[in-house]
Amino acid sequence: MLDTLRRRNHVLPLLVLLTGLSLTWLSFNVNLLLFWLLFTLTISLCYLEVVTQWSFRAPRRRKPPLEDSMWTKIHHRVSDQLMVSHHILQNPTGRTVFICHGWTSGSQRMVGRAQLFLEEGWNVILIDLPGHGESESIPKWNAELSSTLIIEVLNHLHTSHKELFGNPFLIFGHSMGGHGALVTALRNPGRYRSVSAFAPVVAPTQVPWGQKAFTAYLGADASAWKEWDAVELVATAAERLPILVDQGDTDEFLRKQLRPELLEAACQAAGHPLTLRRHAGYDHSYYFIASFIADHFAHHAQAVK
Repeated sequence: MLDTLRRRNHVLPLLVLLTGLSLTWLSFNVNLLLFWLLFTLTISLCYLEVVTQWSFRAPRRRKPPLEDSMWTKIHHRVSDQLMVSHHILQNPTGRTVFICHGWTSGSQRMVGRAQLFLEEGWNVILIDLPGHGESESIPKWNAELSSTLIIEVLNHLHTSHKELFGNPFLIFGHSMGGHGALVTALRNPGRYRSVSAFAPVVAPTQVPWGQKAFTAYLGADASAWKEWDAVELVATAAERLPILVDQGDTDEFLRKQLRPELLEAACQAAGHPLTLRRHAGYDHSYYFIASFIADHFAHHAQAVK
């Protein structure tokens, strides 16, 4: 029942508020200090719960969907969820890259990032994450479910369009999409030749975003979270997939939510190949991506030589 309440964005904060106010009212005639402590705690918890609930909602205003005849659009029904992918197949024997967009973005905004790969004759796959583009929304943003749906869409494509997967496959993402790219690649040894990301969430089990989301969707057992955490997966990775991560040093999420130094330490301990580059003066925006996307192209090209 609690899991059901967590998936309803307004119910749990309301229950927190009502329970807290009830306890506060009962304490009024008992102890004035206790009354004010309970009142302050109730307001604080309610505020945090509301902020968290809204943080994990799919964006209400979606970016325009990708409507371009050059791209083949496919609707997938996976786990009772409608997901939409787009791809361009230029060469059945050529290389393929999957580009995963970030929070509040969409495939339409990834077209420019795909252009460098297309100009070099690569095949490109884009997927609208849940609640983005033309993919159906989920009640609340869920990194574990979103990553699972991405994998299922890729599996569908592998069955229906094998020509996209005939050669080494590469994966790239930004922000939450970067988290999805890292986890997808590390959880599927042998399928990808390289992976790269801009400003990814690398250790959700160790940051507020991930801890709140994983508790809600995977339960309180932190050991169950590890298979959706790139830092944890690196330690037991079945293959040493080369990773490139670019991070801006003025990113507003850097120190509290992204923490690339954790991935750096994990890769050093495991002997996993990682290139982590920190860029002065760059934030979390797409200008950051546009400035260094060519380096990611070179990274993937090197991996499949």
